[in-house]
Amino acid sequence: MKPLITLIVFLFSFTASFSQETAFSEPLDLPLSGWNKVLQLSNGNTMLFHAEKNKSILVQLFDKEHKLIGADKFLGKLMDNSLLHHSLMYGVYEINDQAVMFVKQEIYNKETLVRICFDANTGKFIEEKKVLASASLRDAIDFSLVMNPISGGYAVFAMRTVTERDGEKLYLHVYDKEHKEVSKVEVTKNAQNYDRITHIGTDACSDGSIVVSLMYSKIIHYPSDYLNELVICYLSNGDSSFKAVVSTELPDNVAPYYSMSAYDAFEKRLNYLMVSGIDESYNNGLEKTFRSIYDPALLRYALRNFGDMKYEYIQHRAANAYLQQESDSTYYSLRKTPLAPLFFNTNKYGMSTIVSEIIHEGVELDGVSRLFTCIGDVVITQVGSDGEEIWGTVLPKRQMMELNTNGFLLRNRDTKRYWLRSKPEHEWEYQFASFNTYYTPRRNTFVIYNDLVSNINKPLSTAIDTAYTMQNTNAVYCKVSRSREVYTDFLYGEPNGNESFAAIIESADYSRHTQTYCTVVQHTAGDKKELLLGWSKLNDD
Repeated sequence: MKPLITLIVFLFSFTASFSQETAFSEPLDLPLSGWNKVLQLSNGNTMLFHAEKNKSILVQLFDKEHKLIGADKFLGKLMDNSLLHHSLMYGVYEINDQAVMFVKQEIYNKETLVRICFDANTGKFIEEKKVLASASLRDAIDFSLVMNPISGGYAVFAMRTVTERDGEKLYLHVYDKEHKEVSKVEVTKNAQNYDRITHIGTDACSDGSIVVSLMYSKIIHYPSDYLNELVICYLSNGDSSFKAVVSTELPDNVAPYYSMSAYDAFEKRLNYLMVSGIDESYNNGLEKTFRSIYDPALLRYALRNFGDMKYEYIQHRAANAYLQQESDSTYYSLRKTPLAPLFFNTNKYGMSTIVSEIIHEGVELDGVSRLFTCIGDVVITQVGSDGEEIWGTVLPKRQMMELNTNGFLLRNRDTKRYWLRSKPEHEWEYQFASFNTYYTPRRNTFVIYNDLVSNINKPLSTAIDTAYTMQNTNAVYCKVSRSREVYTDFLYGEPNGNESFAAIIESADYSRHTQTYCTVVQHTAGDKKELLLGWSKLNDD
């Protein structure tokens, strides 16, 4: 591993950026509960999906002028809406000029991945079709679905969730934008000498390549001593077989928790961020409490020869140096915090940006040990094409949530998650928490989250106020420019008095074509609360 020779820490200043172009819809006739998701379509329309327990899915369509032009209820014949709380959501996408939703549900005693299509011009339901299904409920299947940004199609990796494989063959199913299966790509790595296979992640890169990562494990001493191998399966865009299936033996006690992949056009490499997770115990009064500690490593595979692999552990050195320089003694080393990477991107010059969030699980509040989670500071780290950390900064934030979440759940909240959570109040609050991150066409990075007005423009040396409910916060954006200048401001304008505009972060969508961010917004004015759709064009200058 190369030593870090130079730390370049740019001063982090909170200053107002250029004003954002914003617009709102008329108030939505929706309750302050349930689950919402926005999809901005290429024809300029915006589609909103709303779901509640034991109710049909409501679909609303808004035109370019942000006017409501259509509404419909999806009842479903193949899928049962009364079982949404037992269903997994795999995302909502635009495919072939249609809005397409993917859901896994038990249908006819089989775990089934269902594709549901809606008209982008009217919002009307078109069809629902089975994509893949298990042989029976006994053969439970884990799906992973990714979109191909080049072909407009998608790919689904499927494998049984049982520990014993019984000679099972593993496949990546590749579909074109007409939903036709164009290839069924087999994982050729032999599992005969291994005791367990774990699916780590499936990613689609900017060049249309698809990466399936698996962990092959062999028991050395039961129950906790394993020999683990990371297996990377790389499919080039348009190919019908994996270009490479390469194994890397992992150090003792290292097991990937989740992963993120990016194409490095500058170095012609696959950049693979492997996030390992361990449970660390600490004393909480008379009890021992466990929390997840994340240890990310950047693996860089040469596309001409996957045997040429270099790796660096991400230390967040530059961000930590900035933190120690700008904060008071209440802050501590980032390496000792549960810091989970949630966003990873590599630009055309080979520079990678990693956006992480501090997540304290099992927090005790007011002397009561409950399922509280403190979702804290956002940490941005940039890594050069040679794998060296070159810049970093910290965005101070404190959100206290009465729920139990972790980096894995937040990382996959848009691509694989239970549709409705068990407690409605948790469902609603959870959607406001954490952040959205987008990398724009002109190489700017935007981080959007909800915060208290009292925290705006506060330096790290000042104690940050904690938001105990997201509903009295305001949407804030932080722009990190390509020249590493940092700006922050209210996303929907500075609120007046007792007014606030909180973004439902989980519902958001970003259009790279128009550079517009859209989300469901909870507008509060005194005792009055209402939902709006809010559009904000992110300034990409």
